[in-house]
Amino acid sequence: MIDMTQVINELGGGPVLVGEEGKEEVLTLRLVCTRSLTAILRQDDSVKGEEKLRRGMLAERIYVNDEVELKAEEVALVKELVGRLYGPLVVLRVWRMLDPAE
Repeated sequence: MIDMTQVINELGGGPVLVGEEGKEEVLTLRLVCTRSLTAILRQDDSVKGEEKLRRGMLAERIYVNDEVELKAEEVALVKELVGRLYGPLVVLRVWRMLDPAE
Protein backbone atom coordinates (compact mmCIF):
# COMPACT_ATOMS: atom_id res chain seq x y z
CA MET A 1 0.00 0.00 0.00
CA ILE A 2 1.19 3.49 -0.81
CA ASP A 3 0.40 6.35 1.56
CA MET A 4 -0.92 9.15 -0.66
CA THR A 5 -0.82 11.68 2.18
CA GLN A 6 2.99 11.76 2.18
CA VAL A 7 4.38 15.30 1.97
CA ILE A 8 6.82 16.34 -0.75
CA ASN A 9 9.75 18.04 0.98
CA GLU A 10 12.28 20.59 -0.23
CA LEU A 11 15.95 19.61 -0.24
CA GLY A 12 16.30 21.32 3.14
CA GLY A 13 13.49 19.26 4.63
CA GLY A 14 10.56 21.69 4.79
CA PRO A 15 7.39 20.97 2.82
CA VAL A 16 6.97 22.22 -0.74
CA LEU A 17 4.13 24.75 -0.83
CA VAL A 18 2.02 25.40 -3.92
CA GLY A 19 -0.70 27.88 -4.75
CA GLU A 20 -1.22 31.59 -4.46
CA GLU A 21 0.35 33.56 -1.63
CA GLY A 22 -1.88 33.32 1.40
CA LYS A 23 -3.64 30.27 -0.06
CA GLU A 24 -0.68 27.90 -0.24
CA GLU A 25 -1.13 24.22 0.41
CA VAL A 26 1.38 21.52 1.18
CA LEU A 27 2.31 19.46 -1.87
CA THR A 28 1.47 15.81 -1.25
CA LEU A 29 1.94 12.61 -3.20
CA ARG A 30 -1.83 12.57 -3.78
CA LEU A 31 -1.82 16.06 -5.29
CA VAL A 32 1.14 15.34 -7.59
CA CYS A 33 -0.33 12.04 -8.79
CA THR A 34 -3.84 13.33 -9.42
CA ARG A 35 -2.62 16.47 -11.17
CA SER A 36 -0.29 14.41 -13.36
CA LEU A 37 -3.02 11.94 -14.28
CA THR A 38 -5.57 14.63 -15.12
CA ALA A 39 -3.30 17.09 -16.93
CA ILE A 40 -3.51 17.33 -20.69
CA LEU A 41 -0.09 18.11 -22.07
CA ARG A 42 0.49 19.38 -25.58
CA GLN A 43 2.06 16.06 -26.58
CA ASP A 44 -1.07 14.27 -25.26
CA ASP A 45 -3.33 15.68 -27.98
CA SER A 46 -3.50 12.24 -29.56
CA VAL A 47 -4.44 10.39 -26.35
CA LYS A 48 -7.64 8.47 -27.00
CA GLY A 49 -10.73 8.62 -24.82
CA GLU A 50 -10.16 5.16 -23.36
CA GLU A 51 -6.72 6.17 -22.05
CA LYS A 52 -8.13 9.41 -20.63
CA LEU A 53 -10.83 7.38 -18.89
CA ARG A 54 -8.20 5.02 -17.44
CA ARG A 55 -6.17 7.97 -16.15
CA GLY A 56 -9.26 9.66 -14.72
CA MET A 57 -10.38 6.53 -12.90
CA LEU A 58 -6.92 6.05 -11.41
CA ALA A 59 -6.80 9.72 -10.34
CA GLU A 60 -10.21 9.34 -8.69
CA ARG A 61 -9.09 6.21 -6.82
CA ILE A 62 -5.98 8.01 -5.56
CA TYR A 63 -7.97 11.11 -4.61
CA VAL A 64 -10.54 9.34 -2.45
CA ASN A 65 -8.17 6.97 -0.63
CA ASP A 66 -5.37 7.79 1.78
CA GLU A 67 -3.69 4.49 0.90
CA VAL A 68 -3.83 2.71 -2.44
CA GLU A 69 -2.40 -0.42 -3.91
CA LEU A 70 -1.11 0.22 -7.41
CA LYS A 71 -0.26 -2.37 -10.04
CA ALA A 72 3.19 -2.16 -11.62
CA GLU A 73 1.75 -0.68 -14.83
CA GLU A 74 -0.13 1.98 -12.83
CA VAL A 75 3.06 2.97 -11.02
CA ALA A 76 4.87 3.15 -14.36
CA LEU A 77 2.14 5.36 -15.85
CA VAL A 78 2.13 7.75 -12.89
CA LYS A 79 5.93 7.95 -12.89
CA GLU A 80 5.95 8.73 -16.61
CA LEU A 81 3.36 11.48 -16.27
CA VAL A 82 4.97 13.00 -13.16
CA GLY A 83 8.27 13.04 -15.05
CA ARG A 84 6.65 14.99 -17.89
CA LEU A 85 4.83 17.50 -15.69
CA TYR A 86 7.16 18.24 -12.76
CA GLY A 87 10.75 19.27 -12.14
CA PRO A 88 13.62 17.13 -10.85
CA LEU A 89 12.99 17.58 -7.11
CA VAL A 90 9.35 16.49 -7.27
CA VAL A 91 10.24 13.61 -9.60
CA LEU A 92 12.95 12.47 -7.16
CA ARG A 93 10.63 12.53 -4.17
CA VAL A 94 7.58 11.03 -5.90
CA TRP A 95 9.42 8.23 -7.69
CA ARG A 96 10.98 7.15 -4.38
CA MET A 97 7.56 7.21 -2.69
CA LEU A 98 5.95 5.18 -5.47
CA ASP A 99 8.79 2.70 -5.84
CA PRO A 100 11.04 2.68 -2.74
CA ALA A 101 13.23 -0.11 -4.16
CA GLU A 102 14.34 2.12 -7.05
